[in-house]
Amino acid sequence: MRWLLLVFLMGCGVTAQSPSETLKEDKEIENLLGKINQNIELTIKVQDKADKKQKQIITKTASTIKELKEELNETKAKLDSVSSDSIVPFKLLPISH
Repeated sequence: MRWLLLVFLMGCGVTAQSPSETLKEDKEIENLLGKINQNIELTIKVQDKADKKQKQIITKTASTIKELKEELNETKAKLDSVSSDSIVPFKLLPISH
């Protein structure tokens, strides 16, 4: 009887130690979820860096546009202030064919 009980316990111990397929699948799913969470965190960091860089580019572009407008206005003012050398004012007319 003891031998039978011992053999039964050994048999149960051996079968209880083998991992089931559902446990393996659960571990794989947990690993995948962990990787997904890491990817989400990295994506958030990359988007933050991209937003900062975009703001810098927009600020730089806006200041460049402002400088170019001021330069254009100065050039227009210089062209408007140029006086003609002739005493009589004249108009330039297009040449017809």
